Amino acid sequence: MDVSWPSAIAGALVGGAAVHCVHQRLKNGAQPFRRFTPGRVGAVTVYAASSVAVDPSYKKAAFELGAEVARRGWVQVNGGGEKGLMGAASDGGVSEGGAIDIVILDKFVHFAHKGGRRYEVKKNMPERKRGLYEAGDAFISLPGGLGTLEECLEVLSWRQLGFHDKPVVFINTNGFYNHLQDMLTDLINDGFASHELKGCYFFADTAAEACDFIANFVPTAIDKATIHSGEMRCDWKAANPTALDEPINEHLPQHQHAPH
Repeated sequence: MDVSWPSAIAGALVGGAAVHCVHQRLKNGAQPFRRFTPGRVGAVTVYAASSVAVDPSYKKAAFELGAEVARRGWVQVNGGGEKGLMGAASDGGVSEGGAIDIVILDKFVHFAHKGGRRYEVKKNMPERKRGLYEAGDAFISLPGGLGTLEECLEVLSWRQLGFHDKPVVFINTNGFYNHLQDMLTDLINDGFASHELKGCYFFADTAAEACDFIANFVPTAIDKATIHSGEMRCDWKAANPTALDEPINEHLPQHQHAPH
């Protein structure tokens, strides 16, 4: 149910214009899990730095990503900051007439980007991260700091565990994610992550490459047998009878592995 914002918050964001806030219930009555449907992307969650102390080339790439997402007809979902790469991505979306849905902490609402279509206010970071996670059909990570790294790696971890089947893309502006790309390769080669995981993420040099990967993405299952992990092999439904999300690996096409 939409509720009107307090007048002080509405005034800070849009000069007193009517603004509505969408509140999701996180436990009882939460929205059902929405599986990724190839060719039917509706919204993309964008993680990005809020820092302003970065080279202008990063902001330019963020602006182009926001614009490209809008040109594809997709909704951009982000954390709502008006500055840094986060703000630049929103600016790019607005420049192309795109819709921006914002999931923001209540303590940050006075610094929210003014171009949002919807504003979802959360009381703490776990709720905010869940809102961003649930709203997107795919995840794109622009260069960012600790918060950005935490969020993008968390959704990639959840992909391996089978809690979702959505693609994860890193915008590798100026080679920013080169070391992370090498590290993920080492994790896979050294047996700390599944070989199928590398088909679930993509490092893109441009916004167009990132969006093409998402548009053409077809999810496949991660073979639990390749990871000797209790978490990967347990019966999640039995172990978590009240969990909101069930692992969906069993419902996806399986890769065939050659014998070792």
